[in-house]
Amino acid sequence: MADVKRPWAPLAPPEHGGEAPAGTLDFSTGLSPLPLPPELEAAIRAADVRAYPQPTALPLRTKLGVILGYRAEELVIGNGSTELIWALARCYGGPRRTVAILAPAFGEYAQAAHASGATVYEITAEGPAFTWSESAVLRDLLAVHPALVFLARPSTPCLVTLPLGVLLGWAERLPQTLFVVDEAYLPLFDGVEPPPLRPNLVRLCSMTKVLALAGLRLGYLLASPTVAARVQGALPPWNVSAMAIAGGCAALDHARLPEICAAITELREDLCDVLRRACATVEASGGPFVLCRVPDARRAKALLRERGIWVRDCTSFGLPQHLRLGVRPRAEQRQLGAAWQACGGFK
Repeated sequence: MADVKRPWAPLAPPEHGGEAPAGTLDFSTGLSPLPLPPELEAAIRAADVRAYPQPTALPLRTKLGVILGYRAEELVIGNGSTELIWALARCYGGPRRTVAILAPAFGEYAQAAHASGATVYEITAEGPAFTWSESAVLRDLLAVHPALVFLARPSTPCLVTLPLGVLLGWAERLPQTLFVVDEAYLPLFDGVEPPPLRPNLVRLCSMTKVLALAGLRLGYLLASPTVAARVQGALPPWNVSAMAIAGGCAALDHARLPEICAAITELREDLCDVLRRACATVEASGGPFVLCRVPDARRAKALLRERGIWVRDCTSFGLPQHLRLGVRPRAEQRQLGAAWQACGGFK
């Protein structure tokens, strides 16, 4: 058997939001700042942690399938959608294969692809509108013939949505490529239609962003039974805890998505107003996020931290002049505005 080389050298972990230092207000993530529904908290607390959970989270797969109109065998539940990104890279990446990424993008796409031994090929959006040329991307994809393509729809941090027809056109032209569409924040964006499933198209979804359940770790993918079975086989049994299964099932019963989305929209509009009054350059907004341009993102982050504010510096995304801000309660957003003004608006 031929010797297959893998990158055994340690990979530096990518940067993420969260982990705000004690005493700071955390604007670095896109989690809902709204309180948890009490029924959901009760269901999580009542979960039986003395017994093993169902090995493939079948109760949650079944309930999700009924609500979404899919069969249980078209669903895979993950310990967060990040676990599913890594499982997809194990299944479809690997040595002598290429994984393409529409960038700027979540750092775990490249991390998982590199860990599999695949070659990573990034196709970067052109700013400041952060759009991809349909023909140029297709030309690149046809040239490198990737086994796997990761793209976020809507994207973060750029907050743009690839047109549905463009995505489906690419998938049709490259039937041997698996397109993974990360919809982690899609429920919080207005008017974004998810794509229909295709044999070579996977939808990747999060169950923790809308309800701020990031600590529970819960995500799922929708795919053809063939792809879903392959991904499920790349996961360990009992990868989803009893508390996560119970919380996911309760969320499907008790989450009031329209009310949550309306509240997030109001907070985002308020955050934009606060920032503009503080002389910020708001370049884009959508879902739970606002993207601002500054002369130097690293320096701006450091200055805001000195004033008790923790933000997501976008340098690791390849955007060293941008900060991404997530919505928070109104009172905290006003504290951000005061800190921003104290920094001279970063002009």
